[in-house]
Amino acid sequence: MLDLLSRRVRLSLSVSLERDLSLAKLIPTNGVCGTALALPFGNNIFDIVICSATRKHIKDSLALTEEIARVLKPGGRVIVIDPHPLLLRLGRWLGKFDSRYLHHMSSAAEISAEFRLAGLVACSAQTHAFVCCVGKKPSNSI
Repeated sequence: MLDLLSRRVRLSLSVSLERDLSLAKLIPTNGVCGTALALPFGNNIFDIVICSATRKHIKDSLALTEEIARVLKPGGRVIVIDPHPLLLRLGRWLGKFDSRYLHHMSSAAEISAEFRLAGLVACSAQTHAFVCCVGKKPSNSI
């Protein structure tokens, strides 16, 4: 997916979970590697951030959301996509997910509430096989 995105956007990057860069260094990018809780960018840099199937693995999901909010430009959007909590529970029961690395099984309402705590506005929240939430950084944010 990262390869497909890199053909359509100016910059794509790989971030690793928490503070371990070992996995991020294995994924081809346009030269940027970082961690989810300490993105190697200044404030207000990106128009959009997509967080796909990552949040469930982060221990401090609010810190992740705050970091996303930090790098978003005012008026920028964030899209968070994670599997439905019931699918995650089923996957854990079937042995598809290691419980040591599965920290969140969040509903759209929980993710939207976290957006608000990080200073973002929740714009859309849907739950089907995946939970998909879209947020926006207020235009008056600095």
